[in-house]
Amino acid sequence: MSVESFSTIAKSESKWKKRFRVFFIFIVFFLIGLMVIDMFYGKWVEKQLEKDLASHSISVSELSYLRPGQKEVCLLIHGYCDSPATYKYLAEELKKQGYDYYAMMLPGHGTTPKDLASKTWNDWYSKVEKNYLELKQKYARVWVVGFSTGGTLTLRLAQMNPVDGIILIAPFLRCPKVIGIAPENIFHLLHKIMYKTKYLRKVAPAGIGDENLRKEFVEYRYLPVSTTASLFELASITSQKLSNITSPTLILHGVHDKSADPKMSQELLNAIDSKDKKLRYFENSYHVVVLDKEKDQAISEIITTLNRWKK
Repeated sequence: MSVESFSTIAKSESKWKKRFRVFFIFIVFFLIGLMVIDMFYGKWVEKQLEKDLASHSISVSELSYLRPGQKEVCLLIHGYCDSPATYKYLAEELKKQGYDYYAMMLPGHGTTPKDLASKTWNDWYSKVEKNYLELKQKYARVWVVGFSTGGTLTLRLAQMNPVDGIILIAPFLRCPKVIGIAPENIFHLLHKIMYKTKYLRKVAPAGIGDENLRKEFVEYRYLPVSTTASLFELASITSQKLSNITSPTLILHGVHDKSADPKMSQELLNAIDSKDKKLRYFENSYHVVVLDKEKDQAISEIITTLNRWKK
């Protein structure tokens, strides 16, 4: 090897060492920055949570219309951090059309984010299945309606039980990607690094385009980090066995949904093994389809489907 060749290789190695050193220093400062943010943001959020709990209280309850001697009933399951109040208008129409319903409260909801922080998806699913089996003993047919995380739980229920029919409203199986990156992946990474941050404060309003209807949406302002991680786990597990679902299925999704990926609903429709299945998108709606600009059309679609299944 000539002296000139050796000199060229040495210079090349020197450049890579410098680049590696710069990259390493960047990573170190980046991690230190996250640790500092974690420490201060975590404390700040918990103080804000305490203030909000002192000045704001959530007063919601389960909704039900259950009559003896009826053959059909709808089990309504709300989403993550919201409540049965999400089904206010749907429940009114179900009663008007002569359908019994039970809008249950998921564990950790209707109380405080601190209560929710002690729960996992297993707690939610256990109560969902318990309520389903209890209704099944009293009614010939039980149809299950799930919004967002409630939709995920409904899918899980249909994987484990021969449900008579399921209606999924913006079912959550993944978030829409941001510049090609899955938010779930970023969350999992930060969750491992920022271990002092127990809650995340919501910066965006509820996924409802209609400002007046948005005021009627009852939700927590703070997301427990550990419970959010459990939600992502539920979505991942449920996504793996979609072909096990054979129940008649209706899926409703708002095109402008920023919480649950609208494209996933088409993939879901293709993946399930139901003979009777339908997907309808709503062009002017966001996440909470049954409490947005096109709520009347969405509710009408649900009633039409139930009437057909009832025959």
